[in-house]
Amino acid sequence: MGNCFGTQVDHHSQPPTPEDTKKLKDSSNQHGVVPPTGNKESGGGEGNETSSGRSKEGEGGGVPASGKIVSTTLKIFTLAELKAATRNFRPDTVLGEGGFGRVFKGWVDDKTYAPSKVGVGIAVAVKKSNPDSSQGLQEWQAEVKFLGKFCHPNLVKLLGYCWEENQFLLVYEYMQKGSLENHLFR
Repeated sequence: MGNCFGTQVDHHSQPPTPEDTKKLKDSSNQHGVVPPTGNKESGGGEGNETSSGRSKEGEGGGVPASGKIVSTTLKIFTLAELKAATRNFRPDTVLGEGGFGRVFKGWVDDKTYAPSKVGVGIAVAVKKSNPDSSQGLQEWQAEVKFLGKFCHPNLVKLLGYCWEENQFLLVYEYMQKGSLENHLFR
């Protein structure tokens, strides 16, 4: 978990060239995430997802270099899917709480990210916004925009997101041994 690489990564790569920097600036504009407007309730807008629900913006393959910006393949979840994955956000599934809101443990299929029964598939952490939070939309957009593009062994992987019924949700891989904060400040 937390590792997007199948092979050893060379940490001594060449520094980016001016051409790489231009490509980076151009690609950062095409991967921006803005919640939809109008009557559509779930995030992502029309035509931006495949039949599996994953975003199709800039799909690509290959093994990314350490800390490299990769194309986004985030799943756009519905609120109903996340309710099913977390057993309707039951209090006994709460992992923690912060300024953004509560974090719930859920289970999804490891290939399709469809909700699954407890213990089947992979565990996920679902970060659900607090309606009273002042951080809300801006923090949610920043996390989707940036964490959705990065792949690094030291970053928790963002699997998908949901924006529905004025609720902002983020779905991360579940880290078995707790948070970095717990390890540093025990």
